[in-house]
Amino acid sequence: MNYPNIKTPFSKLLLLVCSLLFSLPSLANSEGILFEKNLSLEEMTKLAKEKDKLIFVDAYADWCGPCRWMAQNTFTHESVATFFNQNFINVKVDVESEKGQKVAELFEVSAMPTILFLDQEGKVIRKHIGALDPNGLLDLSAQVLDPTKDPLYGLKKRYDEGDREPYFLVEYITNLIDRNQTDGVEPIVNEYWEDRKGKLNTKDTVDVIMFYLQTSSSNDRQVKQWLKDPKSVHDILGDDKYINKVSEVLADLVTKGIQNEDKKVVKKMEDFIDDSLGFLDDQYDLDDLKQGFRENIEELQKEFEQSQ
Repeated sequence: MNYPNIKTPFSKLLLLVCSLLFSLPSLANSEGILFEKNLSLEEMTKLAKEKDKLIFVDAYADWCGPCRWMAQNTFTHESVATFFNQNFINVKVDVESEKGQKVAELFEVSAMPTILFLDQEGKVIRKHIGALDPNGLLDLSAQVLDPTKDPLYGLKKRYDEGDREPYFLVEYITNLIDRNQTDGVEPIVNEYWEDRKGKLNTKDTVDVIMFYLQTSSSNDRQVKQWLKDPKSVHDILGDDKYINKVSEVLADLVTKGIQNEDKKVVKKMEDFIDDSLGFLDDQYDLDDLKQGFRENIEELQKEFEQSQ
């Protein structure tokens, strides 16, 4: 059974986007979008209030190939230029400049290009990572100006009206995560488990996806249920996502053990590795993995003791 792609590594996504974008014809306009350069947030919001417009920010770096592609093909497109010059204060921010570094830190820009739409107070309306062709950028900007055109608007409306169909919830949550609106995910996941009285069915695709999406503590009831049937969870998630979940819970287990000065933290770590990865012992050297964690735990324990 197929389910939504929950987390695509940015490098793969960028490669896919670029391969598609570079094949597109360009409809260029010699002038293009009229950008202000390297404004501080205060300067952006002041100008936006004076012009009574929203703010569009292109966060880029000189070495970024997709950034250059957008500058040459998307920002110069006639329809894009006309629309953005009419509706937005347009700002280019070099993330390696002095002002750009502050803007990048403020809006947690970690990959380029990052596109930001801000209101006149400087609050984020939308954030998008990766290159967009002219149609993609126009569609995104139209959703900013009219939120009812945003697919997430319809999903939120369905949720607020009481829709709790499992696959709909997965779609809604994955859209929230894609938008970096992770604060809204936890209440939905918690409600999902409350309705199921906290019981994880390791053979149910939606249950397993919801388990993957939640931020797991090593003490969670679902974690204990997962470890009773790890292979079924692995078969639904696939190797990469399964290892991500193992890593997340293992990190939580070790961190709590060190902070609580639990003398059994090493034994708990070893048991968890056996329980979660034992059926994959033909693919992973579990003894080597345990040894690596033992060494790291010893170092972390010393650092923790010194900090007290």
